Amino acid sequence: MPCRRRVPIMPCDVQRAHAQMIDALTNELPHFISVYNSAESVDLKERAEHIAKVIETVKRYLGRVIEDTCDSAMIDSGLNRVELLKSVDDTFGYFDDEITGMIRTAAERMESGVN
Repeated sequence: MPCRRRVPIMPCDVQRAHAQMIDALTNELPHFISVYNSAESVDLKERAEHIAKVIETVKRYLGRVIEDTCDSAMIDSGLNRVELLKSVDDTFGYFDDEITGMIRTAAERMESGVN
């Protein structure tokens, strides 16, 4: 007989965090850029803002997963909450700076007429 997966009656914090992330991402739609026209600087700026919000949403969720994992792990597991959270902040901060920075720079160049 196959094992049946038990579904908790009340979702745990990490499951709520996941649902909140999905909800936030569902409500954070990217700015529409017409396929009939080239993107303008405002389009690029709005896309950069969208990407920044997505990165922040995922970063916040990962922080909550790490917190929950560290809270659930054995004391001698070797997990270091501070280092893990710093790694998430550093990595996602780098993504945000690099990705949105390139897009924002392109938008500024468009505005100033520089290619």
